[in-house]
Amino acid sequence: MISLGTGIGAGIIIDGKIRRGAHNAAAEIGHMIIEPEGIDCTCGNKGCFERYASATALIRRGTEAIRVDPNGNIAKRAEENQNRVTGKIIIDLAKENDPIALAIFEDYTRYLAYGIINIINIIDPEIIILGGGVSHAGQFLLDHTSPKVDSRIFCKQTPYAKVVLSELGNDAGIIGAAMLS
Repeated sequence: MISLGTGIGAGIIIDGKIRRGAHNAAAEIGHMIIEPEGIDCTCGNKGCFERYASATALIRRGTEAIRVDPNGNIAKRAEENQNRVTGKIIIDLAKENDPIALAIFEDYTRYLAYGIINIINIIDPEIIILGGGVSHAGQFLLDHTSPKVDSRIFCKQTPYAKVVLSELGNDAGIIGAAMLS
């Protein structure tokens, strides 16, 4: 399960059991490095997955677009206020084929695909579930991410994880926590 929100959260379940790792730090995939000399991360590293594939990444790119084009559609939707840029604005405009928003979304889904591919190559899961706020983009998110995964997957001859959307939406974390108690 990958949660695409302010950051990137994850959970790994194998044979019905949560995998926490030897030091209770497993599934910190948000800090998997996908761009070695990339953007500084809040963790102190550079190029972490969540700097490129979280809702915050969409917002950052949208804010940058306003600086470059203060009269563009992103600026108009954000009421010309950089602090009002949201991932939803970028996604909605991408769905409307706004060229700037679509380019941002294409970059976003490319990095999301990189992270998914790494997970598939490392642990070979049966399924990867996308949740969190960005997953509300629904089929549009899958339509732009899945082909990128398919084209770069290591072993195309064998089956690999199906990527799907969470059926529980933003309630998945609360439901999971309740089931643990």
